[in-house]
Amino acid sequence: PLSIATFLLLMGTSWPSLVSVLILLCCASTCVCWSIAGPISASVRHLRGGSVGGDRSGMSSCCKGQAATTMSEKGPQQFKRNAVVGVLGYLQLLPRGAGQVVLNVPSSNEAAQDSTEKMSGTEVAAALRKSITALYGEFVTVDGDGVDYSALRASDEYKAYVTLSYQLALVDPLTMTRNEKLAFFINVYNSLTIHAIAALGGPADLLSRLRMYAEASYQIGPNVYSLNDIENGVLRGNRAPPTINPFPKEPFPPNDPRAKLACKEVDARIHFALNCAARGCPPIRFYKPENVLETLDIAAKAFCSSVEIEETPSPLVKVSQIFEWYASDFAPDGTKGSSTATIEYVSKFVGEAKKASLDRILQKKNEMNGVLVFVPYDWGLNSK
Repeated sequence: PLSIATFLLLMGTSWPSLVSVLILLCCASTCVCWSIAGPISASVRHLRGGSVGGDRSGMSSCCKGQAATTMSEKGPQQFKRNAVVGVLGYLQLLPRGAGQVVLNVPSSNEAAQDSTEKMSGTEVAAALRKSITALYGEFVTVDGDGVDYSALRASDEYKAYVTLSYQLALVDPLTMTRNEKLAFFINVYNSLTIHAIAALGGPADLLSRLRMYAEASYQIGPNVYSLNDIENGVLRGNRAPPTINPFPKEPFPPNDPRAKLACKEVDARIHFALNCAARGCPPIRFYKPENVLETLDIAAKAFCSSVEIEETPSPLVKVSQIFEWYASDFAPDGTKGSSTATIEYVSKFVGEAKKASLDRILQKKNEMNGVLVFVPYDWGLNSK
């Protein structure tokens, strides 16, 4: 409530209105805290009935206490979210890891019946690459823009992938090179998104979608990573996610062992590789460590090719809202970002004709106000 109040105050909200909003928010926060106090204080209950600890699910201390639900408790539409809880979650006003759903820990029965030979981290990574490639080839459209979730959910390939994903607990990302880590986490992010929708159903609205990003998780090594953790914690170098909260929090606090995995330099091209299951997302591709940088270039060129440019009567450059939300990632040295910085970045990945147009627009740097236009994002599910 204090964070929201500060934001409203900065926006010029009158004191009587501010007090009314604060009272409502405090009541809502109290209800939310009571509703999640029990689960938060309990041990993590994994999606398929697994328990904390054991041979294959040794959670680190940073992840204990995170509350997750089993599929049987809420059914396939796991991410239908109460509006108040959704808003508080978006503003980062809920406890870290609240309600996380860990998708890749087997039930006790499955673990007992599992005769799969245990693999090394390297072997798991290689097997996952093969399994993901098979899934993409069978159920992702040729252009990478859609996924046949219904057919995927009923397939043997999906069941094999789910079983194999249990082995992610054996992977140690700290031993990976920069390119290995980049390719691994991009692929895991995209696969986790598909896994979450196949297992739990598609998000019903934007708040449900935001909840999915915060809650759908994998255990990798001894730690748990949500989609937000992978994108903002690892790949974006532990930067706070886009939010209207005036005091945004980094995904990993200083004492969190996962913070060691945060990329030291942010490669903004990841935004052209991560597919969050929306129609406005970049196409799904598979990334290999040996050519991940070249494939990211291909992804960047494909995404930026959709930029629309008008030079007359007044210059306009129309780009995806991704460039608005992550403006600092596209700016040199991680600065706040600006229209000029964004257009300069885009110009590196467009064809010659569009580059020439952008260069002419950039020559008038003193007239950049209103030039950059962000096209509304299409949040519709990327199902085919």
